[in-house]
Amino acid sequence: MNEKELKEFGLRLKQARDAKQMSMEELGMIIGSSKGSIWKYEHGLREPKASISIAIANTLGVLWSWLIGEDQRVESDDFLQMKDLYDNLSASVKEEALNYLLYLKERRKDGNSGWG
Repeated sequence: MNEKELKEFGLRLKQARDAKQMSMEELGMIIGSSKGSIWKYEHGLREPKASISIAIANTLGVLWSWLIGEDQRVESDDFLQMKDLYDNLSASVKEEALNYLLYLKERRKDGNSGWG
């Protein structure tokens, strides 16, 4: 990344981290990095390895291509479609949908298939 791309990466990283209300320390712990490294990424002083930038994108729920400045879309098309469907549900059906997703997540932890 050149200097401009590093600055853009840093701005997008901070924007996504703030949107998730996650501290630098929390993000660092999740991805196996330090608070200092996250600070350097956000200020364009250090270029993360590809594996780190992918881990950051996955943790913050944004597209990797958006994070590195190659895409203007923050979320994937699948996410946007699911969000649109969810937003149009009644409160009781939203609760049911959330419970089902939590059930699927637990199945994954138990080693059952059905979760990517």
